Amino acid sequence: MAYKDPQSPKAKAAGRRNSALFRQRHPERVAAVKRACYLKSYVPKGQPPPIDRIMAKVEVVDGCWLFQGAKRSGYGQISVEGKNKQAHRVSYEVNVGPIPEGLELDHLCRATNCVNPDHLEPVTHAENIRRAHAS
Repeated sequence: MAYKDPQSPKAKAAGRRNSALFRQRHPERVAAVKRACYLKSYVPKGQPPPIDRIMAKVEVVDGCWLFQGAKRSGYGQISVEGKNKQAHRVSYEVNVGPIPEGLELDHLCRATNCVNPDHLEPVTHAENIRRAHAS
């Protein structure tokens, strides 16, 4: 049996084909791994996961989880992987899953600093605007 160099172009191409096939056959496992990576792997050494940092800055009022940390235009902000992200989006992605493409999160409670995933619903931009004007 011939020794195969794992760094050879042929071996690398075979690995890419296998991983692409795996992604096609098991999208749910890929999503679970991505979610787990988001929760744990991309946390700088010595820093808690993003959801722990969010929950440390939450005050519960009438079922709302009001984020008391940094805010921008009323929305909580948190740094994830060196980029500022909206805290309610991070909370939703960690607790529920990815936000569907083309949709945005509507705060059903109308509190922009609420990070309770039960109070967030993915809707179209038009629906979000309609609901905001109706309240």
